[in-house]
Amino acid sequence: EGDVFYVIKSGNCTVEIDGTAVAELKAGDYFGENALLRNEPRIATIRAASRVETLNVTRVMFEKLGLNAKLEFPKRGAVACGALV
Repeated sequence: EGDVFYVIKSGNCTVEIDGTAVAELKAGDYFGENALLRNEPRIATIRAASRVETLNVTRVMFEKLGLNAKLEFPKRGAVACGALV
């Protein structure tokens, strides 16, 4: 269960599902949104591919700011069901 939303400030990350790299993330990309918006379990592992700095918002702050009611993120195909797209 995820409780933090992350935005990559600098660096690169690899998105892995079942040990297989399925996507790359860079500065400006984000992850952890599904756990906060849809109460979905995390479906991927995010690994730093270089030194990474992130900004983060905890579930408590996310809800306190009302972001769960204000924001909507599109589902991303890169990690959907573990398929490469």
